[in-house]
Amino acid sequence: VTFEGNQTVRFTSPSAGTTAGLQISGLSTPTRNSSFILLCYIPDYSKVQTIIPYLSQGALLTPDYVSFSGYSLANDSHKYNGWHAIEVSADMWTAYSAGVLYNGTTAKVLRVDVTPRAGQIAEVFFAAVYLNTWSMPSIMFTYDDGRISQYQNAFRLHKKNNIPMNCYVIPPLLGTAGQF
Repeated sequence: VTFEGNQTVRFTSPSAGTTAGLQISGLSTPTRNSSFILLCYIPDYSKVQTIIPYLSQGALLTPDYVSFSGYSLANDSHKYNGWHAIEVSADMWTAYSAGVLYNGTTAKVLRVDVTPRAGQIAEVFFAAVYLNTWSMPSIMFTYDDGRISQYQNAFRLHKKNNIPMNCYVIPPLLGTAGQF
């Protein structure tokens, strides 16, 4: 199974009904908010019971981590073969010990456990994980006349917060006092 032309990671449970998973260590993604999306392909949903992601900022998964146990394929809205986007928002994580900080501290460990239904062997293809994703705003700030204060004040704030902006200049004033 491929996603956007790239290979996915195939996971097959080791034996019928046994929970197992995969873990990636050594990540270096800053966690600035609790948004999380796990994209996976499930060829036969009837063989999968749950998919549980875990996230930690330590070198190991324990003792401080968060998990989300709410993605069950027993839920009618999840009963289908194909691509599943498991989205976890702020209030959906369960914290263990100190949990995870959302202040730019680096996430270092991601683990995903798959529990097959009783007597089944589950197969799941993992394509991507997105941390801290959000839609770009549908707004752009524009500034007229190309004043130097727009560069000194507004540009700094727009760049820091990743907000698009546009400055219109008056060509004959370029380089004059108070202008770009």
